[in-house]
Amino acid sequence: MRRRTAVALATLTTLAATACSSGSGGSLDDVSALVARAGGEIAAPAAMKAGECFAGARLRDNPQALAAALETYGMGAFETLGDDPAWTDQVGCDEPHELEVYGVVGLPPQVESEVASYADLVNPDSAIFGDVDDEVRRGCALAFAPSAAAARSAPLSVDVVPAWSATAGVSVTWAPSSAASWESGEHGFACLFEQAESGTLVLSDLTTGDFPPTARSCLMGTAFVACGQRHDEERLATIGLDRAVAEHQIAGARGIDDAGRVNLGSAAWQALDGVCQRYFDAVAPHHAPGLRGVANTYPELYPDPDGRYTVLCSAQAAFGSGTSKAIVTAGSVFAE
Repeated sequence: MRRRTAVALATLTTLAATACSSGSGGSLDDVSALVARAGGEIAAPAAMKAGECFAGARLRDNPQALAAALETYGMGAFETLGDDPAWTDQVGCDEPHELEVYGVVGLPPQVESEVASYADLVNPDSAIFGDVDDEVRRGCALAFAPSAAAARSAPLSVDVVPAWSATAGVSVTWAPSSAASWESGEHGFACLFEQAESGTLVLSDLTTGDFPPTARSCLMGTAFVACGQRHDEERLATIGLDRAVAEHQIAGARGIDDAGRVNLGSAAWQALDGVCQRYFDAVAPHHAPGLRGVANTYPELYPDPDGRYTVLCSAQAAFGSGTSKAIVTAGSVFAE
């Protein structure tokens, strides 16, 4: 089975990824000078727990704390550390916030044993950072119950992450516990649901009518439209296939055929459709008759510029049904 040719990558649903802030750092001498000049107290960080929310303070908001951290962990950690939560501004999740901790995960022993210091967790130049990133992403994917249900029932090694509109202003990311907490033995990583602007959303709202319809992602044919308009497809989730490709369970880049289409074979597509269907059933059990969870992807995502292999899950008519049998609806499947 061959899936359809790609549309412009710029219009695709934003994929969940680790967030980094933009900016440029100076020298370590500059950092040392800032530490020497800085005054005032640094608030103690709170312990991370699932279900807690934070107003949105970042380490970059406290030049004293950021400068001290950079002096210890190196300028290579400037963007990562600067964007990490300060963990000092906890609020109730029913109050405006930017960050929700929707899960707390750890590293498998074989990876944690390779972590020599906190610098390995915050400096992307460290030898182990990529492995940490991969394992925390996987753990955080399993921290969202519908994603875990879909991934754990799959015959492939996959990671399922919820999807939304590229303009939704929300994302999922992760951050390690504070340096002080890590050094004291708290080796946890917060799975974060982040809002670009303060609000009262939490990740579980994704499966309800409380999640803004404008933040969802729908298409009519190949054009993205508002989910309140007539559409024949709604994006639900993304499936990460990096582990499946590495374990030779499914084709990687060689899955792109001579016509530029992703051709993984009927057995692989059937398995991926099954993952999408299980996710669909978990998040929207009362959907319109005939809608199915369908897997699809595009050459630009197989792999993407970062070398990751991704498949998209949508609610639509079964793949191959043809235009005449498309199921056209108005309104999100999550509101039914």
